[in-house]
Amino acid sequence: MNTVNVRNKQLNNGTEQDFSADFSRAYTKIRLFDQSVRFAKRLEGSVVLDVGSSTGGFTNFALEKGAKKVVAVEIGSRQMDPRLVADNRVKLYEKTDILNVFTSKEKAEVNNIVVQQVDFALMDVSFVSCRNILLHLKSNILGKGYGIVLLFKPQFEAQEKDLVNGVIKNSKKRRDIVKNFEQWLLQNRFIIEAKKDSELAGSKGNVERFYFLRVT
Repeated sequence: MNTVNVRNKQLNNGTEQDFSADFSRAYTKIRLFDQSVRFAKRLEGSVVLDVGSSTGGFTNFALEKGAKKVVAVEIGSRQMDPRLVADNRVKLYEKTDILNVFTSKEKAEVNNIVVQQVDFALMDVSFVSCRNILLHLKSNILGKGYGIVLLFKPQFEAQEKDLVNGVIKNSKKRRDIVKNFEQWLLQNRFIIEAKKDSELAGSKGNVERFYFLRVT
């Protein structure tokens, strides 16, 4: 399996950075997926939304591939590398639920956040189902034909009884969850352009899957 060493990698501004393990893992996962699918050409010159930006692995990947701006949304705080936070191409919204983010003032309510129009979304969220977020992106943030790269985590779609220390051990159960999710995508008019299991497992060993989706 190919690996990518991102420790002490230079950012686009030439600054050298000692990346955290979480950053390295996220960056490597999405880079390996792009090596198979080649979606990153869609990022060049685009405004990219990073949902669940965390330490910034996906954000840095987008910048590396030519994104002119990344709007990073994170429910937590103080996770993203300070050099990315300081990058004027990154607009970070911490302590922010993506369900409270809109691109239209007409749709937003009081206390919601209105951001600039985005062209593409990257998504890596944990501890919640991704379904409500995908519907929100489709209805309130992304237009028809726009793309989403999602890291789907079956363990957060599973019932508690199907998990052993947070891991889906039963491969049939995982296949059923993935199949159900893909049926849901089609029912909600998301086109699956490409899909591939992540070459790196989740932190506890769960097999996760990347999807390249198109909004219709």
